[in-house]
Amino acid sequence: MRESIQKITLVGLFAALVFVGTMIKVDIPIASSDTMVHLGNAVCIICGIFLGPIYGALASGMGSFLFDLFSPIFITSAPFSFIFKFFLAYVSAKTYSLIKLKFMPKTIFSGIIGCLVYIFFHTSKVFIYNVYFLKLPLNMVYLIITKNLVVSLLNAFVSIFISAFLLKSLKNIGTIKISNLY
Repeated sequence: MRESIQKITLVGLFAALVFVGTMIKVDIPIASSDTMVHLGNAVCIICGIFLGPIYGALASGMGSFLFDLFSPIFITSAPFSFIFKFFLAYVSAKTYSLIKLKFMPKTIFSGIIGCLVYIFFHTSKVFIYNVYFLKLPLNMVYLIITKNLVVSLLNAFVSIFISAFLLKSLKNIGTIKISNLY
């Protein structure tokens, strides 16, 4: 019972951290839509590695969902954010638990794989939305996807290294034992 309450509390706490991390952002108003570079994805990677695949993915998805729900620009993306960020944390956690490397390369590699899955989902959504719902010409869709890929890759780069260094710092000061988290 006590362990369940602790896990639920950690999921809520980390969902709030994802929400706040996503608020720490630089808006980029280019092309046909608004986008941003933010720290939310870094917290999503930390959620997965720290809480494990299920609880980390739930915290990641819920925090991103709530951010989008309270943002007029991104409100229609809320369900997609839940799913995409869920898988970002889930894949990062699963990759982390399956590979045999030292801590820092393992954390960076896990973040890379999780971010690549997220970028695939996000890019697929942008393509489907613009081609099938907005009926935009393909050359315009490719331009929009290129812009999204550049921003997503920048976001991934920032997220991977921030999450790796934050987890390394927490591990070095003895705050957490990564291997015993889930």
